[in-house]
Amino acid sequence: MAMAAIQNMTLQYNAIGPIFGQTQYTQIPMAVLGIVVNLITKDGSILRSLASLVQTVLNFLVVNAVCQTTSNLLHSMGKDDLAEKGNTVSKLYFICTVISVVCALVGFIPIVNILAGIASFVGHIITIVGYVLYLSFLSSGGRALEY
Repeated sequence: MAMAAIQNMTLQYNAIGPIFGQTQYTQIPMAVLGIVVNLITKDGSILRSLASLVQTVLNFLVVNAVCQTTSNLLHSMGKDDLAEKGNTVSKLYFICTVISVVCALVGFIPIVNILAGIASFVGHIITIVGYVLYLSFLSSGGRALEY
């Protein structure tokens, strides 16, 4: 979905810049990594867990780059309220990424992994809210960049 949104902003709205191009090329290795790791590793293996952490961090970097670049474009157009929404989405994704990484690392420790599971559940709920805000921001930002 993120690849489609980035492609749409790049082609339809002429949002050409180094960040949009980089994020497109980051999404492809993430998808390949996910497929390869799922094919060659067992559930619960350390390699799968590490690959998941890498994907989580790369996903944050993509979302952050898109939000910051779009916010900068919107700010230059004088649409500061919408630009601030992008900054909020970026901060929310950062918090979710930190929660996910910490819970995954702490999840390997017996007994503490129960608390990590609870915190991870809360983090996933926040991530769903972040997804909705991200899609809303991309939609609103795309329409604002049209004019």
